[in-house]
Amino acid sequence: AMRKLQKYLLGKQDANGGWQSHYQNPHAGPSGVSAMVMYALVGSGVPVQHPKIQKAIKFLQGIEPESVYETGLRAHAWGQLPDVFLNEMKKDARLLENTAPDGVFHYKISAEPKSPTSGGKTPGHDHSNCQYGFLGLWEAAKRNVSVNPGFWKAVEAHFISAQLPDGGWNYRKGDERPSYMNMSLAGVTGLLIAQQELYRGSSKRSKRIGDSLDKGMKYLDKNYGAGNKWGLYGVYGMERVGLATGIKYFNKKDWFAHEAG
Repeated sequence: AMRKLQKYLLGKQDANGGWQSHYQNPHAGPSGVSAMVMYALVGSGVPVQHPKIQKAIKFLQGIEPESVYETGLRAHAWGQLPDVFLNEMKKDARLLENTAPDGVFHYKISAEPKSPTSGGKTPGHDHSNCQYGFLGLWEAAKRNVSVNPGFWKAVEAHFISAQLPDGGWNYRKGDERPSYMNMSLAGVTGLLIAQQELYRGSSKRSKRIGDSLDKGMKYLDKNYGAGNKWGLYGVYGMERVGLATGIKYFNKKDWFAHEAG
């Protein structure tokens, strides 16, 4: 099945080295879809030396990202490549950091550091963009690209304060809508990554982040398979939670076997 998928994706590559013509999404920018495909191909075992992967790399190198989703996806792609391409990862990581010094993201990427919103108001953001922003920086951190600890502290503070009483999260802090699975997966993943990056050397668990994570994990366990329709976006969010925790079962269901089927 993996080989068939690889053959299919390689066969759909555009003449310019990307895959943008096959799926149009305004949030993915000019290179997000191509980054996602390259990540899938190299991550599933297609060699970096493959001529079509080399062509895809040149395509990505020639485009300046425009959106948070796009830049986060590009970081996933760079994370699959040898160290010779590490500077590409560093450039996109700096864009993500500059865009969200206060730990939260909206749609557009920023080349210049943005200051937090003044007056104590919640800055413009949504938890979907936040998820792809901090996932991109997690990929950078895995490759030992420096990420300011202050960013992870801001992520921790935001998602703890935005958590709803039932343990889940909605689309943005201050939103009147109830918790739902996709954004709760984003909240849990953000806290898991912040915990890893901030408390890696600690011998004791941080009670503050630990209590919030416990509530979030209970929400996921209770609500998995309870009529939620989260689509492939949500399945990927669940896979990230699984990657960060090693947890194989939600609500007594093997989530990977269930979703892959």
